[in-house]
Amino acid sequence: MGRSIKNLIFDMDGVIADTTPCHARAYEDLWNHLNIEGPPYEQIAGRSTRDVVLELTADLKPSEQDIRHWVDRKQTQAREYLNVEPIAYADSESVISKLSQHYPMAVATSASRPSTDLILKRCNVDRYFNVVITAEDAVLCKPNPELYLIAMERCNFVPEETLIIEDSEHGIDA
Repeated sequence: MGRSIKNLIFDMDGVIADTTPCHARAYEDLWNHLNIEGPPYEQIAGRSTRDVVLELTADLKPSEQDIRHWVDRKQTQAREYLNVEPIAYADSESVISKLSQHYPMAVATSASRPSTDLILKRCNVDRYFNVVITAEDAVLCKPNPELYLIAMERCNFVPEETLIIEDSEHGIDA
């Protein structure tokens, strides 16, 4: 007999909030600044900004300081867009509120801590999660499963009893 679902872990971008337009614009701003051709956002969605910037700027032979500056530039621009654009799905708050009455819940996202805090607050769901794991909490981000494993460990969730709600290809691989 199979085990039942007792815990939930949510990805954030694309699951709790529609942040794609904001992140896509911020990446496009960065690629234009660097005068490089970036991939469609769907190909990099779910990955950490640092991993994406490292990969796509490798031909520029950037220093560590360059990488930090470009990551910060993209994340700052994305937060500016996230602060003013509509990002909450119409039913995110009501669904998450109802689920929180039945399940312990966590968030595991490749987003930065400041972006995560902003998005969860803007969607009015930050109070529903026992634990929030971000890119700063892990060495490896999606498609590596480390974020989800850390969330399960911190929440004392049994993997076989935990449902992970994910939308991106890289997150599903994790």
